Amino acid sequence: MAYNSYPDFSLWRSRTDGSERLQLTYPPVIAFNPFISSDGKWVVYTSRNEKGEPRSYVVSMNGGAPRKVTDTASWSANWSPDGNFLVFNDITKEWENSEVKVLDVRSGDVILVPGHQTGPQWAAPGKFIAALQDVTGFQLYDVATKKWSDLPKPEKGSVANWAHSPDFKYFYYTAGTDDPKIYRIRMADLKTEVVGSLKGLPLARGPDANSQISIAPDGSPIFTRQLGTQEIYALTVKWP
Repeated sequence: MAYNSYPDFSLWRSRTDGSERLQLTYPPVIAFNPFISSDGKWVVYTSRNEKGEPRSYVVSMNGGAPRKVTDTASWSANWSPDGNFLVFNDITKEWENSEVKVLDVRSGDVILVPGHQTGPQWAAPGKFIAALQDVTGFQLYDVATKKWSDLPKPEKGSVANWAHSPDFKYFYYTAGTDDPKIYRIRMADLKTEVVGSLKGLPLARGPDANSQISIAPDGSPIFTRQLGTQEIYALTVKWP
């Protein structure tokens, strides 16, 4: 697995039992939104350059120098099932006009996808899902037909976080405010079902103010729980 340490947000990888830990990035680099390639060899993540602009980078799971994916402002890049492509948001024109693009990692060619959806993730071979700009539901893009189609919206609330299962058979997302739930879409027939409730589970937020979720090989959703506390103090100062 790949994850961020706190509070410096360095990128690490390890086995799920915590063994074989290896640090992949070092301060002052702040890394977030890591995605492991399907062959387990590479991690793509988002960071910021010296101007504070987001960029996507790829680093080997064995460590080494990261390499920049594109020269444009990009966000939340993630891998296709075969590991040959990366889909990402190009936010050079700001979020209101963000563009979905696909990078062929073999040739370096970049393909523009029509529309201005946000948060694209590969969800099945030849298809990926993106959140609508108002974040009330999802659209599915078919690479072959080059068309978007709407998916059923969640029962209540807006979409907050999403991730695909490692085998790309399911796509998970969270929605709701008072009683947030985690849902999953079966990619074979696009059937949606509730996996469980997240009520009372405080989720930790990363440097992008989002709470990334991921899915274990057995289909178990993985969250980072916020265990920090805040205290209120009163000070009485006697000046000389």
